[in-house]
Amino acid sequence: MIPTKFRRYSAGTYTLLLYPVHRVRGYGEQVRSSKDRSPRGRRFLLSAIGALGIAASVSFAAPAWAEDPVEFGGADIVDTANALSGTETSQVQSAIDELQQKTGTTLLVAYIDTPTSPSDIEDWSNEVVDSNGLGTGNALLVVAVEARQYWFSADSSVELSDTQLQDIESDDIVPYLADDDWAGAAIGAATGIASGLGSSLSGSTGSSTGSGTGSDTGSDGGSGGFNLLPTVLILGGFAALIVIIVVSVSRRRRRTQPDAVAGPSQRDLDLQSGKLLVELDDAVKTSEQELGFAVAEFGEQQTAAFSAALTSARGKLREAFRLKQQLDDAHADTDQQKREWTTQIIALCESADAELDAQTDAFDKLRELGRNAPAALTAVTGDLERTTARIDASEAQLTVLAARYAPSALEPVAQNVAQARKLVGFATAESSRAAASLRSGAAGEAAVAVRNAQQSVAQVGQLLDTVDRTGPDLEAATGKLDDAARELTSDLDESAALTPAAKALTPPELDALVADARKTLAAAGSGGDARRDPVAALTAMVAAEARVDAALAPARENAKRIERARATLERAIAGARSQIDTANDFITTRRGSVGDGARTRLAEAQRHLDQAISLGFNDPEAAIADAQAASSLAVSALNFAKTDVGDFWTSGSGGYGSGSSWSGGSRSNSSSGDDVAGAVLGGIIGGLFSGGGSGGGYRSSGRSSGGFGGFSGGSSSRRSGGGGSFGGGSRSFGGSRSGGGRRGGGGRF
Repeated sequence: MIPTKFRRYSAGTYTLLLYPVHRVRGYGEQVRSSKDRSPRGRRFLLSAIGALGIAASVSFAAPAWAEDPVEFGGADIVDTANALSGTETSQVQSAIDELQQKTGTTLLVAYIDTPTSPSDIEDWSNEVVDSNGLGTGNALLVVAVEARQYWFSADSSVELSDTQLQDIESDDIVPYLADDDWAGAAIGAATGIASGLGSSLSGSTGSSTGSGTGSDTGSDGGSGGFNLLPTVLILGGFAALIVIIVVSVSRRRRRTQPDAVAGPSQRDLDLQSGKLLVELDDAVKTSEQELGFAVAEFGEQQTAAFSAALTSARGKLREAFRLKQQLDDAHADTDQQKREWTTQIIALCESADAELDAQTDAFDKLRELGRNAPAALTAVTGDLERTTARIDASEAQLTVLAARYAPSALEPVAQNVAQARKLVGFATAESSRAAASLRSGAAGEAAVAVRNAQQSVAQVGQLLDTVDRTGPDLEAATGKLDDAARELTSDLDESAALTPAAKALTPPELDALVADARKTLAAAGSGGDARRDPVAALTAMVAAEARVDAALAPARENAKRIERARATLERAIAGARSQIDTANDFITTRRGSVGDGARTRLAEAQRHLDQAISLGFNDPEAAIADAQAASSLAVSALNFAKTDVGDFWTSGSGGYGSGSSWSGGSRSNSSSGDDVAGAVLGGIIGGLFSGGGSGGGYRSSGRSSGGFGGFSGGSSSRRSGGGGSFGGGSRSFGGSRSGGGRRGGGGRF
């Protein structure tokens, strides 16, 4: 199979395959990245090898890859030819989505190599329509990349005239195909359809550069002289293959090489680790001396933590030196080993140093306290007296609270007063010991005793503060119980009011959660012990409400979505009603020339509007779809009616009676003819004639006669395609139709 992006240039019996480089513009003016190209690079390598095999044969042409009609399977794009990159696929899909959103028309796009079963591009496209069951409101673009053929068709429900469809084909599709801009052709089709339906897309169509539009050139090889072209092609192909292999191997080698290690260099790490090792060794030796002094000054009990930190630091220092020896021995180490071991040395040194620093700071503070022990002892003695005076008041407050609240409410502070009395006793004893140490000149012991007294007094204050806060905290919780009960009750009522459909969205444990919440609510309002422990009751209600809230969340989100849908529905219904009224007024006042196409769409629009109003409250999302369909059909009805009226005048039906004549498409100035024609147009005289108002518009069976009895309304058949050709091919709109009421055209590019 020749890759889809190869271009074939023929010279006699030889064909040169060239791979074009594209720059794609379009939605976001994006340029294809190397990421997008990488899969194609692999395909290119395989394709180049295959091309060389072909080049060695008599003929360089390769058979196209034939494909049966494809299945879309719910997608909008089928690309069996790999014509689009990931970025291009996103651009095309964005254009298709915007077209659908703005006009209600769906564009389906298929990229293949060569059609088969059937091989005719039109028949192949019709088979796709039938096999996929494509309904109304869609258009189909099929691009046979290798065969360089295309077919573009639209369902008759798409309100585009044959002329508009021809313009889309010639202006918005074929120019891009001729330039191998596959994405641009699809985006151009979407843009052209939107424009024809009175809308526009936010993006611009894609274009490609660098591919050229070269047609097959060369002459038939009938001379008997030596032809250098095969030799040149073969040699050039082998040269290209060599380049591709070299580049591929070099890239693969680069990918297998590890990335450069980020961070400092090995030399910087070596310098840092050596410096830290020396500093830690000195710090350990200094700390050993400091520990001896600390034990003598403060005792072994106070220096136990310092001793443990020093032991840990010694162990880390030994491990760091072991790693350093591994780096310095005669054995060769890899770069990775050097970096890992050096990094470990740095981490060990920093950790050990931090441990020693913490203990050193603590002893510095203790020594400072020893130097100021007399003043510190005086301060802590005063704090102890003031704190002791609070104990009796806190104990009395606990007695009052115990009479009002349940024991469970006071359990966290029930032992606070007793613990405070014990700490006061310990602080008093330590204060006495500190005074004695000062008298004997033992400043270190005095410092330790003062520190113990300070810590004890601080804890007594914390215990009594907690007792003082307990009463206000319980009062605040009691005041919040009613609000919590109301919120929980609201959730329970909301749960009970869920519709079956809404409840189906909630988790199965909702009923059990609701039952537990009702029990919690009942206990909180019973006036018993649960009420006398307001903090526990409040905590239980808040937790129950949180669980019920979480279970109700899906139903609530659904309710919000429905409310938004109802608001949208009001606007959608108003818009649809306005569109229907406009179309109805136009058709009613011109009913003499408006056929069944416009009337059918208007009736269907009204049916959808009635359905939207009926569904309104219960299923607003479905109702929106009906309202939007009603608007679209009303616009369609108006467009069909306008076409019918235009055909009425241009076909000669407007030249009613002897007072009016048509010549060269222009109507002569005859007021009587105009008046009668206007009456016929409005349906006023229609009952006098056997034909009535002929059906307008274009249908799959051709347009019916527009005559009015014995008067020459004329008849208009569908407009045949013909038109121009692209790349030697031909296309037609109207003259060649797809089945099922579709209109299509195509050819070569």
